[in-house]
Amino acid sequence: MGIALIVIFSVFFIYSFVLMKQGSFRTTTWLVSLIGLVLTLVTITMGDTQHWGMKPATITTIKRIDPAFAIKDMGLNVAIKKDLGTKGENVVVYKNQGAKKTTHTQLDSNTKNKFTRVREHSSQIITTTKEYTYKNTFFKFMYAGLGTNHEYVSRVNNFQITDDWVVLTPSQVKKMQSQMKSQQANSKKMLASVIKQQVTAAKMKNPKMSASQQAELVKKIKTAAIAKASTQAKQKIKAMSVE
Repeated sequence: MGIALIVIFSVFFIYSFVLMKQGSFRTTTWLVSLIGLVLTLVTITMGDTQHWGMKPATITTIKRIDPAFAIKDMGLNVAIKKDLGTKGENVVVYKNQGAKKTTHTQLDSNTKNKFTRVREHSSQIITTTKEYTYKNTFFKFMYAGLGTNHEYVSRVNNFQITDDWVVLTPSQVKKMQSQMKSQQANSKKMLASVIKQQVTAAKMKNPKMSASQQAELVKKIKTAAIAKASTQAKQKIKAMSVE
């Protein structure tokens, strides 16, 4: 409506100043229209630059989230934190609960992402957004059509994650995946060597060990070795977490 008032006051000012005959009515008309034009321009300008007629508001939303990907055999959930520029800006990659595709936090300098460890069974993101809204109906009327209501100021995304989550950078994810592949290849050779040594030692203690007993022993050795390797790998990955 402010734009419409500018047009109306401008038309009245030009009409009265140029086309109307001399007299008190002409003077009053162009003076009132000039004052109205100036006040409207000042109000709109100050509203845009100094937030005249607006008040700060805070909006908080909460939603459940899933990790960007999970390492199921280790019981780990991974979120990815990618730094942008040199001013501490970053985005966090994750999934909305139940979603198949990943999403990420907003790409702007006024968005801050932080992490908090919680004991709840599921993780969530609490987003707090600060914005400007109209103080009253007068300014709502004045600024109508200008798109200034709910003007964004800043945002904080608080990721409340459980202890089974780790936060890694893209380079850490690549390094981890490469290490896991090489470890899997090496672990087969190491496991075969461990089984051979322990089975040989067991046969020396019990020369009459049956085939079924030997098979059961091999199974126990494999289970223990895999559990130990998984625990060690899990500890290494958790130590890598940047949050």
